[in-house]
Amino acid sequence: MKERKKLLRAIGLMSLAMLLVVGLILTGAGCKPAAREKPMYNVVCGPEGNTGYVVGGGVFPFMDEWTGGKVNVLPIAAGSMAALRNMSAGEDIQGIFTNHAALEQMWTNTGPFAEKPLKEKLYQTWYWSPTGWILVARADSGIRSYSDLVGKTICVGDAKGSYVPYVIDAVKAMGLWDKVENKFMSIGELPEALKTGVVDACISAIAGLIAASPWTEKIALYNDIVVLTMTEEQIAALKAVPPLAFGYAPATSYAQDVGVDKIPTIVTYYGYHFAEDTDADIVYAITKAWFEHPEHLSKVHVVAKTFTERWEEITREGISAAPHVPVHPGAARYYKEIGVWQDNWTEAK
Repeated sequence: MKERKKLLRAIGLMSLAMLLVVGLILTGAGCKPAAREKPMYNVVCGPEGNTGYVVGGGVFPFMDEWTGGKVNVLPIAAGSMAALRNMSAGEDIQGIFTNHAALEQMWTNTGPFAEKPLKEKLYQTWYWSPTGWILVARADSGIRSYSDLVGKTICVGDAKGSYVPYVIDAVKAMGLWDKVENKFMSIGELPEALKTGVVDACISAIAGLIAASPWTEKIALYNDIVVLTMTEEQIAALKAVPPLAFGYAPATSYAQDVGVDKIPTIVTYYGYHFAEDTDADIVYAITKAWFEHPEHLSKVHVVAKTFTERWEEITREGISAAPHVPVHPGAARYYKEIGVWQDNWTEAK
């Protein structure tokens, strides 16, 4: 009998030990159960060095502590047009840094999307950087205005750039596109192309409408340049063709004299915009975090200062400039909370 009791006791102890081992495994060796990992959201911010990538890379890492998800910043050298097509083809992309004109063309199946409309689209989410596109010429060229471009060779940028169809439409609106020759080039080729006369005028950009973009500064470093002026009639023609927009940037956007007191620009509103199927709660949280933590924006890039000072104006102008594009429901909820929502905007369902 004693032997039987010993055997039963041993079996009981072994069973208890096994239960403890299983329990330790299931509970993480006696610790609290691991917190559920936050979902990952991939946001394409353009090529490395691009303003969208610099700002996104500087701010999005903080989103983990402010929101219910992690934002993974992805560079893509091919530009946002390629990213839009990749997203539509099923690639794991939830957000893209792009402009209001690309969104408008996407939703109306015009411009680069006329022949190949996208199945999956982005909703307007938030804008933070108005960019002024301009054409510049060498100071010794005798070219001073857009009207002087008749019979000249220009470059409006890389054919893959999301801004290029927009700039082409602007030149068409001014009645000049069929009167010039255009050569598509990468922005890296432009300083030398302008210097050697391969082109008579080329595209440049004023980021945030306050500072020449780094690649634009390189053009000015290689060449003594002037910014081309527009007539009042040309400005009116731009404004009359949505989603084209117009705005002035200060001459101080350049370190040197560029021949004008203020710089007339073709404006695009850039920002981060999320896909149709991205969870509304996470988009709400990310939008709210972006707007309510301006201290991080100011630190990562001088252009972000424009948003911290003019966030309401930029939001209203950007969304209104793309009237056919619905606003993501997560962003719409936040805009209604802070009182910037406009009745003529469309909330996505």
